[in-house]
Amino acid sequence: MPRPRKNDPGALVGPIVDDFAQKLGHTLERFITGRIAKETKDLGRRGRPGRRGRRRRARVLCYYTGCKNVAAPRFGMFCAALHKGISKADKERYRAAHLRAVAKRK
Repeated sequence: MPRPRKNDPGALVGPIVDDFAQKLGHTLERFITGRIAKETKDLGRRGRPGRRGRRRRARVLCYYTGCKNVAAPRFGMFCAALHKGISKADKERYRAAHLRAVAKRK
C-alpha cells in the first residue's frame, strides 16, 4: 500500500466533488420528475401525444340487412363471422340496398 502524501489534494477536493454530485443528482431528479408529470398530465387529457386532432374512423357495419357485426373490407364489407360466404349475386343485392339506404339518409 502506498504511503499517503502530505499535501494530498484528494482530501480537499473529495468533499467538494461529492457535494456537487449530490446537488446535481437532486436537480436532475426534480427536472425529470417534473417533465414526467407534465407529459402524463398531457397524455391523460388528449390521448396519445402524437395524435392530436385525429378522429377514429367510423365503425362500418355489415351490409347484410339487420346484421350488427363489424364489416370487413376483405369480404366486400360483409362480416367475417356470418355473411362472408354468401353468393356474389346476394352480395350485390345487399350492397345496392345499402347504397339506397345511405342515399335516403342524406
